[in-house]
Amino acid sequence: MQAPYTSGNVTGNVPTPEDWLTHQERITQLYLTENKTLRYVMTYMKEQHGFNATAKIYKSQFTQWGVFKNNREQEAIPILRKRLEHSRKPIDVQLRGRCVQLHRLENYAKRKKITNNDII
Repeated sequence: MQAPYTSGNVTGNVPTPEDWLTHQERITQLYLTENKTLRYVMTYMKEQHGFNATAKIYKSQFTQWGVFKNNREQEAIPILRKRLEHSRKPIDVQLRGRCVQLHRLENYAKRKKITNNDII
């Protein structure tokens, strides 16, 4: 039996790697497909499945799984390049299994000061 731990207001047993594998599909579905917040996912998993982990542990697990909601530069630039090549015609883009809203990528480029010259 694992030792209980306390971190913030979360107490219980530390999830094992097997526990994470068991719940990976549902956690990913809630977080990415259904676009739920991490707080919602944590509460849902605790109430419905007795799965108790801190936000830090979830984030670490998401990194291991390659699960990200935010755009990544190495993924955004090729999509923006394709958009420029198609003369700004509407294009459907999927990124990590999710439909990408092009205005979010354009805002990302503005925030990161990525110019059209950087894209080409």
